[in-house]
Amino acid sequence: MKARARKICLFAAAAVVGAAVSAAPVATLSPKETRRKLVAEADSYLGVRYRYGGVDRAGLDCSGLVFLVVRSATGSSIPRTSREQYAWVEPVSRMQLQSGDLVFFHTTGRYSHVGIYLGDGTFIHAASDGPRTGVIVSALDEEYWARSYAGGGRVVAPANFLGLRFALGGGPTGWAGTDGSLLRGAAFQAAVSYDALGFVRPGLELRPEWDGSLGVFRVSSVLSVGIGKEWRLFAGPALVFGDPVLEDGSSRDYSPAGGWLATGGVCWTPVTFNVRGALVSPYLDLAWQRYEPDSSEKDDFGADATANFRASVGVRLSWDF
Repeated sequence: MKARARKICLFAAAAVVGAAVSAAPVATLSPKETRRKLVAEADSYLGVRYRYGGVDRAGLDCSGLVFLVVRSATGSSIPRTSREQYAWVEPVSRMQLQSGDLVFFHTTGRYSHVGIYLGDGTFIHAASDGPRTGVIVSALDEEYWARSYAGGGRVVAPANFLGLRFALGGGPTGWAGTDGSLLRGAAFQAAVSYDALGFVRPGLELRPEWDGSLGVFRVSSVLSVGIGKEWRLFAGPALVFGDPVLEDGSSRDYSPAGGWLATGGVCWTPVTFNVRGALVSPYLDLAWQRYEPDSSEKDDFGADATANFRASVGVRLSWDF
């Protein structure tokens, strides 16, 4: 019991830490028009001189230019420094860059310079050094920028974005396996969500799972709500194939319960990477899957918590349409 309580506390602590760093791109129902506004606003700053820490037309640094352009074009405030902006955007490969995306460079440090992509391999930025300074247009294939290029990111969805994101994921589950280890089985996810709203993303998920501790195969069909870039809540009914019996020192019989709320939980994806057009997100999934002990069984809170609670880690692959 004490060991199980410690594990619950560790999982809860990880969730709290993750909540403190959540962020999300700017929401818009018209990404193509918003991108046009970003580029037009950026062009209006051409020729403004460079000034470290500057955030007005009297002088701008690179992240100050991005900060002002996004705020003016969308009405949203974003992180102020280039490194914070890199952590905030949705990662995108160079092949997927569209006008209005951000481009980042390793110059005086990691992610120390940022500009706004204009299309056709060019970007606008506030340069502090070189033959020309201030807000200028440069090409990504120029030797210096090609050598220091660090990655791209989206402030808003792609111009042709329909608002849909499809995802597949899976990994091992844990919490009191039958052999005394933490390994319990395997769980998988197939999901579709509507991501055009930005911070809140409704969706549907199918979650098949093999639970070796109970000896059952379970398929949950849940409604989900994404919150920010990192969190997703889910709940819904489930089908259970097999007779759930917990082998925890002795056999303890259970029956599936909960009806329309047979499954609920939270999924945390702390980081996301872009790999050849797919978003790759390691995740931690905590789920409460309702089982009731048979009436003949004595009270045993520890065994019931083991039967109902499970955690899993895995990798989720997502594609936007």
